[in-house]
Amino acid sequence: MEEDKGKKHISLSMAFRDCELPPVHDALVLGKRASVGSNGVVKAMQAMSPGDFELVKVDHPVIEAVLVRESDLRKVPKDKLVNMIIEHAGSIMDEKGCAERDPRGRDRGARNPGYRMSHQ
Repeated sequence: MEEDKGKKHISLSMAFRDCELPPVHDALVLGKRASVGSNGVVKAMQAMSPGDFELVKVDHPVIEAVLVRESDLRKVPKDKLVNMIIEHAGSIMDEKGCAERDPRGRDRGARNPGYRMSHQ
């Protein structure tokens, strides 16, 4: 039996889960230096789910903008909703991060329930 000289063998394991479209459930908070910019997020969301989300630019030291579901803006005044989101997400974010409102209402391991964090 000959050996395969110079060849390597690897074992690969994969797991998949269902993904939801759009990938944002209720709200996405974008840091000022997040790798995904607010304009790109808006274009992507409009392509996947036209008219379902609104981008709200904010004046905050860390947060650039909040993408919120239009249906939530019909239930709660925009300023009040965005301020509540910033109050919670802003305390756990940095400029390079994004925070997504977790539809399950909890965050695995973060200090602030209801948000999932992503850092680039």
